[in-house]
Amino acid sequence: MTKSGAALSYLLVLSLCCAAGAVSAHEGHHEAEPEAAAVPAAPPAPRATLDTPQVELVVQREGGDIVLYLDDYATNAPLNGLLLSVRSGTLTLQAAQSGEGAYRIAGDLIDGRGEQPLEISVHGGGIDAQLQAVLPAAVQPGGAPEAAPHNAWWLAAVPAALILLGGGWLLRRRHERRVAPGFGNA
Repeated sequence: MTKSGAALSYLLVLSLCCAAGAVSAHEGHHEAEPEAAAVPAAPPAPRATLDTPQVELVVQREGGDIVLYLDDYATNAPLNGLLLSVRSGTLTLQAAQSGEGAYRIAGDLIDGRGEQPLEISVHGGGIDAQLQAVLPAAVQPGGAPEAAPHNAWWLAAVPAALILLGGGWLLRRRHERRVAPGFGNA
């Protein structure tokens, strides 16, 4: 066997080995199923909590809005019908009741992107409280880039392409050797 014939044999064996790694399981053999990709949980909404002997308060960003949840500290019952005013910097806004113990300030009324120190006044139902909280900055959508899906097909395709190119080069070289000496002789 010539050197180029041996090289072709080695290339053929190598290409078969690479192809064998890419072959899927046949009947009776099952590949391990990939684990379900972990879906990252949505980050919790930025919030601040305060407790006084009378009131339990949670201030939270929901979308662009700021929502305040008020409960009676002793019974954990929602507090309704209160007057809530929220001061941020020089801006003072009234929070409108939007559910059981929930009060909302529309996002278009207050800048909701950065961290905000808030002064909260709660009046009504025997409660007269002045509370201060710092609401964390809003979480920006698309914080972490998604990982690219893992495709292993290229692990077999790249070596196979290299082997085919190498084999073609050897065959061409072999052909040129045979043709060159007898080319001018007829």
